Order: sequence, then C-alpha cells, then structure tokens
Amino acid sequence: MINFTFPKVELHLHIDCSLSFNFVSKVLPGISREEYERVYNTPVDCCSLNDYLACAKAAIALMQTREQIFDATLDVIHQLEQDHVIYGELRFAPLQHLENGLTPEEVVEASIDAVKSYQGPVKVNLILCTLRHFTREQSDLTADLVIKYHQQGVVALDLAADEVGFNLENHAAAFEKVRQHKIPCTAHAGEARGAESVIETLSLLQTKRIGHGIRSVEDEALLERLKRDQIHLEICPTSNHITQVYPKGENYPIEKLKEAKVSFGINTDGRAISNVTLADEYAWLVQNKAWTIDDMFQANVDALNAAFISNEERSAMMNILLLGFQSTGLGPETKINIYAGNREFIELSNFAKRPFDYSGDGEPDFDKEKFGGFFETVEGAFQAQKVRFLDPNLFTESPRYDAAMSHIARLRTCTGSQAKIWGQEIQGLNRDAWNAHSSRIMKSLLMQSFQQNPYAFRLLLATGNATLTHHQRNEDAWSVKFPKLLMEVREELRRTRENIQS
Repeated sequence: MINFTFPKVELHLHIDCSLSFNFVSKVLPGISREEYERVYNTPVDCCSLNDYLACAKAAIALMQTREQIFDATLDVIHQLEQDHVIYGELRFAPLQHLENGLTPEEVVEASIDAVKSYQGPVKVNLILCTLRHFTREQSDLTADLVIKYHQQGVVALDLAADEVGFNLENHAAAFEKVRQHKIPCTAHAGEARGAESVIETLSLLQTKRIGHGIRSVEDEALLERLKRDQIHLEICPTSNHITQVYPKGENYPIEKLKEAKVSFGINTDGRAISNVTLADEYAWLVQNKAWTIDDMFQANVDALNAAFISNEERSAMMNILLLGFQSTGLGPETKINIYAGNREFIELSNFAKRPFDYSGDGEPDFDKEKFGGFFETVEGAFQAQKVRFLDPNLFTESPRYDAAMSHIARLRTCTGSQAKIWGQEIQGLNRDAWNAHSSRIMKSLLMQSFQQNPYAFRLLLATGNATLTHHQRNEDAWSVKFPKLLMEVREELRRTRENIQS
C-alpha cells in the first residue's frame, strides 16, 4: 500500500476556492458543517466551469477585510502543511476583494503578510490573477501589482476564469509589461475550450506554464510543441471531473501526456470547492490510472522544475523531494548518515550554517544577553555554552574571565569546524557539570535551530522514521549521542506539527 505522506509540490491553487470549515466558521460563527458543504463545496449537479466558479462567489465575500484575507491565506497554507506539501503557489485576483474599501495594494499586502508570518515547513509564494472578463485597465492594474510586489513574495501573473466568450485582447499588454520586467506568467487554457485555446494563449501571452491544459491532448502537434518548448501543464483531475471537462465516466487522458513526455504536475485547483486534497488526487490516480510511486515522484519533479523559484531554492527543495520519496514507507531499518563530511545531509549537521536566535535551554538563570542571541551554527552556540560552566575557583581574576567571554563573540559567526577548535581552547571548564548538562543543551539548540530554519525543518522531517547515524573517521561519544538527540528532536517537531494541525 502506498503511503501518501510523501512530500508534494502544488502550483495551481486558488485561495478563494480553498477556504476550510474552520476559517468560514470563524467569519460566520454558528454555520453548520452541512451549510458549509452546501455553500462552499460544489453541488452534486455541477455541470460546467461556470457552476464551479459560482461557488467561489460566496467565498470571495468572506475575504473583504485585511484580517479576512490574512486569515484565509494562512488557512490555506496550513492545509498545505497537513497535506505534506513542501512548496506551494497560491493565487487569487486582488481586484475581487475591494468591496469593503480596501485598496488593491492593501489586499496584496494582507496576503503577503500572512505568508511572511507563517513559520512552518511549507515554502509559499503568491500568484496574482487577472480574469478573462476583466477590462484592459483591470488587467494592467493587476500587472502593476505583480511588478510592485515581485520581490516581496509575488512571483507571477495569471489569467483565470472561463475561457469561453472572452478573447485575449484585453490582457496581452499586461502580460507583455510583466515579461519586460523578467517576471514569469501562467494562464488558464485548455479547460473549458480545447487545444486551440492553449495554442492561442502560448502565442499571444507567451507563458511558460498553462493552468489546466488537459485538452492539449486533442492536438498531437501541440503536444510536441509543449514538449519541445518545455511548457508545464498544471493538471487538476478532480476539478476537471466536477466541471464535466472529463466526466468521471470518461477516460481522463493523463496517460497521453505521459506518453508524449509533456511536463505536468498534479494540483487540486480549489480544495474546498473540489472537496479534495493533493493526497486524494494521487490516490485517485493510483486507483484509476495504476500510477506508481515513480509516476508520483516524476509529477512532483516536473512541478518543482517549473516552479517560479530561484535555482538555489529549487535545488534545496529537490533534496527534500528525493529524500522524502526515498523514506516514504520505510522504517527504522533504513539508515541515514548525518555527518558534515557527508555533503548530501550537511544541512542536518550541528556544523551546518543554520542561523538562529538562541533563547536558552529552560534554565531559570539563563543570561540571554551573554550566552544567547544570534549564532551561525549549532556547534558555535554549543561551544559558547561552556563558559556558563567554568570553575569559579579558577576565575577570581576578571582578565581570565574576560578572555573566556571573548570566545563567545567569535563563536557567534565562525564555522562549525572552527567553533569546535575554539571551544577546546576554553580553559577552566568544570567537566562534571558540563557533562551533566551538555546533552540537554545540544537538544535545545537543535530544536530552536530547526524551528527557525524552514528548509532544514523540512529536510529533517523528510527523513521519515529512518535511523540517523553519525559515522565519521574519528568516532567519539558524540557520534552516538548526537544522532539520538536529532531523532528525539525530529519526533518532537513532528508531534508539535500534528498537534497544531489537529
């Protein structure tokens, strides 16, 4: 049986189509689960994209204040976390959230602030949508917002809503403006209309991704073009079933995309309206399309390669993806060596550059000003704590104490390897006291460093239940103690994450 807790990438997700019952009940106290499902999930008689989009209107009405937009964004991010998504791009149309007097800028900033406030393991960016039925001026304004907030968490412009009945004349200039600023774009096409819509969109808007695009299978030449030009399709199976693009009784043609070697990923489109998670999407593909773990891995790799992120971020995420798929379904018999000399997992080492602010290890007399605060590495912070355990009988003269304290200043920013060397130079250590507390201190340092570094947090959780080891050339007691502490931290972080989600 496949374990669907593997790490996932989701590029096509509308905030206003994904509001959870928890969020809605906060805005509308007293709403029942039945009422929520009737209003915010698609009705059983949904028969078109227009019916689907009509369900979003009620949700948009609940996103008209700064607090509502902030909370809605955070709500969807938490859903991604629960679904084991490591990277997600959330999209919405800012101009649909002005009913209560917010400016377009205030709308975007509310969502950006929510993303920035989130401290969990999911990396999130925003895509701003213009809509097919918008005027030229509205699309131009949306493009300006994308440009203005591009370095603040907004990564792209999208064209959404129903393709039928609306051409691209009002939107081409906006997309051209964004491209001139070297900002990428995506656009919905090949959903309500056929392959000709995808061809038109690629020609006039010159996007590198297509939202949906499933009907590209209707044109063999288009499939070849998508492969040649490395155009990524943001496929949304459940949404396509609900809107009758491909009713459940028909053969969903995702295999044709695989056969044509077109890049595509799997997405939910709207988690509330479609009443689906990304794990559900993959479960459907396994059951109905005989997908294997390799198929799911490839879809996530394709999505990550098409994500609107830097190459450095992509490389880091790919490590998590690789490790997560390797560890899925594997237990303690799987061994992973955590050692700075093993470059693949250096981010988990106490020597890794993992900047954090240390607030102490729970001791009531901890002096944060002297011994806490900023450190580049866990090892630097660990060695600095030795000064707390100096033998007072050896330091009656302040110059000797000052010399010991001077080590802390340089331990804050040095490398892990240098920190170990300098830590050994600290004289007058009360060994018995230090040995009694050092494991607890190391665990506290590890916990806080992972909590404050989302990438390292994700990488640690991606090791699943594998047994961590610390084999190196010169083994010592810490070669045994350190991986045990790291596994304890992993389990506590996992439990904390699950408690927050529940």
